[in-house]
This record gives sequence, structure tokens and C-alpha cells, in this order.
Amino acid sequence: MVRKMKVPETPLPEPGDDSWEAFAQLSQRFQEHTALEIEKENRLQASEKVWASVGCALAAVAKQRGWEHDSYVLKEDIARQIGVELADAKIPFDSSRETKEKMEQERKTYLPDFLKAWDRAFKLHQNFRNNTLHSPVIEEGQAMADEFLEELAEFREEDYHQFIPINREDQRRLVRLKGLGRDFEKLRNDQKAQNAFLDKHFPRYRKIEWRRDDQPGDDDGGESHPVARPPSGGPPPEGSQSKPIPKLGQGTTPKVNLKPGKQVCPDEAAATPPPKGHRPRQTRNKDRKAAKVTIRFG
Repeated sequence: MVRKMKVPETPLPEPGDDSWEAFAQLSQRFQEHTALEIEKENRLQASEKVWASVGCALAAVAKQRGWEHDSYVLKEDIARQIGVELADAKIPFDSSRETKEKMEQERKTYLPDFLKAWDRAFKLHQNFRNNTLHSPVIEEGQAMADEFLEELAEFREEDYHQFIPINREDQRRLVRLKGLGRDFEKLRNDQKAQNAFLDKHFPRYRKIEWRRDDQPGDDDGGESHPVARPPSGGPPPEGSQSKPIPKLGQGTTPKVNLKPGKQVCPDEAAATPPPKGHRPRQTRNKDRKAAKVTIRFG
């Protein structure tokens, strides 16, 4: 008498269906397969089914976002990107440096625990070929994968929010996920060109520099002054630095204009120095004579 084997309840998608719904359906089916294989004490098959369920769930998210997902490296990038977005969502975004530091700290706290399930699933995939893990370890990996899959399902159903990279690692990960890796590798011998490529396609979090409270000439009770923003209200240009504007009588050095032309007050000269190589326009009087040299102190 031949015993009829149990089969998963989730139906198998049609061949060639590469939609995110199909990948989510495959993930659910492999998850059901895992429970059946563990029940039958098929350690190797159970290990591979855990890996397959996690991999298909990551592919479903990738399909929703338009990401690449056909390699181990890309799947790890997807898992890390999801973890980073979940960690960043815990802190309301604004343009302050303090918020950026909080986001980085939250990632260090949240990401390791989130990625443990991914690491365990990959080890189970290796166990399918090497046969090194015992049944209790496989069952523990299954439990971790089930929690991981629940988080991925909730993440997939949430409204998409624009992700803002805060460092070069974020930008490089997005380059791989968006399929721009070949174009980026062509610039591997030119670091400046690579950075320009990253900033063009995935603009970073604009870091605002702040004046130190103990800086000489600070008479405002320690209040910080941010970099002036453009009229659009957007972040300051990349690479810009904050420079305090000295006040009269606050330890500033008087500026002396030794060339004829427009006179510049000390405040304006200190705040907006002329560009290198710039020569002030000379003015002459009615007799075509150069104006007198004047010296003004603040």
C-alpha cells in the first residue's frame, strides 16, 4: 500500500510568472514545505526549504521596488536595505546632525538582530550540501525564519517612503540593487568620478556643519548657527562648510583695502572673501585719475 504524502496548501504559481505576488506565493509554499520536511525528519530538505522561503520573500520585496535579486550578494543587500529602512523609520527625519547620528546608532542596535535570521538561513542553505547541522539547530533556524518572514510581509504591505542614504555604503548598495554596478565599476580607477556618480544617482543626506559653542567671538549665549540654505529651502551644497560671521569689536582683525575701487567693510570682507584670482574693479574720477587709497577700521 502506497501512503499518500501531504502537500502544501498554497498552490504553485504558473511557470514563468515573475511578479512579486508569485514570489510571495512561492515563499509561503516553501514555508509549508519546511514544516512537512521537519515532521518527516528530512534534515537536508528542511534546511533548503527554509532558505528557499526566505529567498523568495526577499525577491518579492525586490520586485515591488524594482531591485535586482538574482545572486547571493543581492539578496543580502535586500535584507540589509530592508533592515536599514526599518531602523530609520523609528526616528522622524529632519535635517539636523543630531538626527543623523541617532539614525546611525539605531542601525547599529537594530540591524544585527534583524540580520541574524538571514545569516541562519544562509547557513541552512550550506547545510543542504555539507550536512553539518543537527535537527535542533534546523528547527531553531525555522523559527527564526518564520519571524523574519512575518516582518518582511509587514514591510511589503506598508506604504513606500523615500529612502535617504546617509553614507557611501548606502549609495553603493543602491547602485547594486538598481543594476548600475557595471557603469559604476568602469570608474573604479577614479575615486572622484565614483563619488560624483553616487551623488548624482542617489543624493546623500546633507550633513549640516555647526559652529562650536566655545569658538572665539561667540556672544550669542552658545546658540549654533547653521549653514545658510538656498532660497528653495533645500540642503546646502555638498562640501559646504559653516563659517562664523565675525562681529565688530569681537576680536576681528580690521581689513585694509590697499587697492582703489569699491571699499569693503570688515564684516563683509570676513563673511564673503573674494574668489581666488579676483581683482576688484578700479574706479576713476572725472580727470581719469585713480581714486585715493583709504584705510577703514571696524
